[in-house]
Amino acid sequence: EMNFSSLDFIPYTGQRQPHTIGTRFNMFGGFPFQEMPGSFESIDWSPIQPILDFMRTLISGGDGDNAANEATATKEWNFLQDFFCDMLQYPERKPRVCLVLYSKEQQIGKGAIARWLGQALYGNYFQQIDDENHILGDFTSVLADHILINVDESSKHGQSYTLCGKLKNKISEPTISITRKGFDQYYITSAHRFIYCVNWKEALDIELFDMRFAVYECNPCFRGQKEKFEQI
Repeated sequence: EMNFSSLDFIPYTGQRQPHTIGTRFNMFGGFPFQEMPGSFESIDWSPIQPILDFMRTLISGGDGDNAANEATATKEWNFLQDFFCDMLQYPERKPRVCLVLYSKEQQIGKGAIARWLGQALYGNYFQQIDDENHILGDFTSVLADHILINVDESSKHGQSYTLCGKLKNKISEPTISITRKGFDQYYITSAHRFIYCVNWKEALDIELFDMRFAVYECNPCFRGQKEKFEQI
C-alpha cells in the first residue's frame, strides 16, 4: 500500500518518474511517442517537410525584401522551432513565454498549425479551447492534466485582455491553482505552455518590452485555401 501526500502533474521524458516528485502522486502518464534510433543527421524530414514549409511561410515568411528582413525572419523561425523542440526535450521546464499568432484575417491556418503540432507532440495532453474562461475563470480543471493549451479566437477586450495580469501569472509562475466544481482548490507544479491565436491586437493587453509574449504577425497568403490544409 502506498500513501500519497497530494496530487501533481509533472511531465517527463523516458520511463522513470522525476526524483523531485517525492510522495506526491503524478497524474502524468507518459508521452505517446518514443525516441527515434540513430543520429539527428540521419532523420528523414520529408514526411513533415510540407508542414515545416507551411509554418515558415505562415509565421515568418522567409522571403524578406532585403538582407535585414531575411535575417529577422530567420531568427523568428529559429525561435519558433526552439519553442516546440523545448516541449519535447525539457517538458518539465516552463518556458515562461506565451506564443501569440496574430492576423486580422481569419482562416489562414493559425489554429491549424497549433492543433497539428499540439496533437502530434503532446497527444491527449494538448487542448484547444475557444473560451479563455477555462483557464482564467472560476473553474480551471483543464489545466490539471494538459500541458499545452491553445486559446483559439480570443475575443477583443475579452477576459485575456481584462485579466491579462492573471494570465501573465499563469505563463510565468512555477505553480498553478486547480479548481473543479464541487472540490476544494489545490495547487500543482506548472509546466504549462500557452499558444494564443488571435484576430485582434486588443485580445491581449501586452505592454512594451514584456518578455512573456512572443508575437508573430502571420502571413495571410493561405487564407481560405482548404485544399492546401487538407493536403498537409
